[in-house]
Amino acid sequence: MNEINKKRARSCSHGLLTYTNDVNDVIKIKKQKVKSSDFSLLTIENYQDLNVYDYNIAQLKAMSRHYKIRVSGNKTELNTRLYEYMSKSFVVTRIQKAFRRHIVKLWRYHKGNGLVDRRLCTNECDFFSLEPINEVSVEQMISINENGFIYGFDICSLSELYNKTTNCEAMLNPFTRNELPTNLNFRMKRVAQLQKCLYMNTTMKSAVDPILDIYCDTNIHHRLVSVFGDIDHLGNYSDVSWFLSLNLRQHTRYLRELYDIWQYRAQLSNETKRNICHPSGSPFTSHMNHILHSTNINYVRYHTLEIMNNLISMGVNNDSKSLGAFYVLAALTLVSRSAASAMPWLYESVCHLTDF
Repeated sequence: MNEINKKRARSCSHGLLTYTNDVNDVIKIKKQKVKSSDFSLLTIENYQDLNVYDYNIAQLKAMSRHYKIRVSGNKTELNTRLYEYMSKSFVVTRIQKAFRRHIVKLWRYHKGNGLVDRRLCTNECDFFSLEPINEVSVEQMISINENGFIYGFDICSLSELYNKTTNCEAMLNPFTRNELPTNLNFRMKRVAQLQKCLYMNTTMKSAVDPILDIYCDTNIHHRLVSVFGDIDHLGNYSDVSWFLSLNLRQHTRYLRELYDIWQYRAQLSNETKRNICHPSGSPFTSHMNHILHSTNINYVRYHTLEIMNNLISMGVNNDSKSLGAFYVLAALTLVSRSAASAMPWLYESVCHLTDF
């Protein structure tokens, strides 16, 4: 029996590994009691202190109430219950942090490189809202990389552009007229999903205020971008600056030239007119005289855009709409030197009765 209780040794390749089964060699560690004056609630990260310090029942119940767990039972049950809750919470918190970090990385990836450093963006403002890129909120900002150049957009503006693009047409970059990445719509939707997880709101549609003055600069600009975007989708090239650079006298002249082309110069039959502007056969409003004599340039701009929109959107088919866009641009070359320089063939087709 004495031989069994002796310390045993086992040889290893690089030394001796010794162990003992002597009861006298077992050291019992005694926990240190915590005084009431030194007591403080344990945090989740310090849950191991439950195995190091000896907390009394009152202290264990105070911590149980803090973490909203059951406070009944003896000291051992309270200690075990607290340790299990805090140890699992510690692991869960680390998992949540790792997952949250993964979501943020995905969010930044889909947002693009222009999110953090707006100076990388080639464009200075958003194409639809005209808001400076530096002032676009973090929630609404998204950027793309096109041939080494970064372009920043408001997600709401891209969503409006996507809604106006038909399934058979490619969505074009408003700044370069090149096709936008095919996965851009997916990126916008994924950003909206990720921002919900990050408690961030995403505006996908522009808010329309019914009380907003329809002749204000913002409304005029939105309508202008919409009309010229439709002209481009019909296979033409246009620039909103051609329209914006016109003064009041030039706007009035544009309406007179467009009316003359429609009624006389183009020699359109009544059937062709009805095909372009179905079913009335006329894009012009009944109060043309009031428009031509108005001194409010935004009022004239608004109704001019309304007439232009009638010519490019009321056609019975795309051919009729394209023909309407042809007359819209042809009249524009007569009052805008930039438009005439960009489309000289169009200017030459209608300039024989006017002095430019």
